[in-house]
Parts: sequence; C-alpha cells; structure tokens
Amino acid sequence: MHQYEVPFMIWVSDKYKETHPDIIKRIENSVDRPFMTDDLPHLMLDLAGIECEWFEPSRSLINDQYNVNRKRLLEDSKQDYDEIMKSASLN
Repeated sequence: MHQYEVPFMIWVSDKYKETHPDIIKRIENSVDRPFMTDDLPHLMLDLAGIECEWFEPSRSLINDQYNVNRKRLLEDSKQDYDEIMKSASLN
C-alpha cells in the first residue's frame, strides 16, 4: 500500500513575514497547486532566495514560473498520478 496524498504546509516566523511580504503572498497564491516532494529542493531554494545552477523556477511551488501541468509520475510504475486520481474520483 502507498500513501500518495501527504499534508503539506509552510511555516514561517513573524520576522520572515515582516521582511518578505512578497514571498508570503506567493505562498498564499500557491495553496491549490499540485505538488510532489521531488520539487521540494527548488521550493526551499526559492524560499531562501538562493539562485544557483540547480534551481529551476518551473519546479518551485511558489514561483510564477511554476509548471502546474508537469506530469507527476509515480516512481514505481511511471503512471500519471493526476490521471489515476481523476479516474478514481469517477468511480
């Protein structure tokens, strides 16, 4: 058995909220976006304001360039997670 739906939250301090209101707004705007944990490093880099050769804005949940249409494939079977969930909700 696998668990595919995992609760996810981003906690920030009051000081972070004060100094980064733009990022707080981006977090609020991303609440309903689909996300997989393999994109977590890109999100963390974005939250920290770090740009490096490994950072892909299209994989950071809070980035305006985030690719909401990226296929989310299950590693063990390479099945499209969103398609599986769609068909499960029809049954």
